[in-house]
Amino acid sequence: MAYVADKKEILKVLVENLNNNDHPQIVEADEIARRLNMSQKEIRRIIKMMQQVGEVESDPEGQKLVITRQGLRWMASHSTATMQM
Repeated sequence: MAYVADKKEILKVLVENLNNNDHPQIVEADEIARRLNMSQKEIRRIIKMMQQVGEVESDPEGQKLVITRQGLRWMASHSTATMQM
């Protein structure tokens, strides 16, 4: 997958977490890697880039993350699906 497609899939998982939980939880990078059938190394590389532009917040190791308002805005502008925000 290309970076933008990978980023969109990662953000979809994080948006699901928001929409499906009254109190959204931190999402493990390993869980995202499994769901998207990607290597942990690749997921962490993408997370690092997403964190640099403010779309996610992550721990220093890139293991745990949450979506930010910037990430939600990006998804809203790049998605045809209706999202709850």
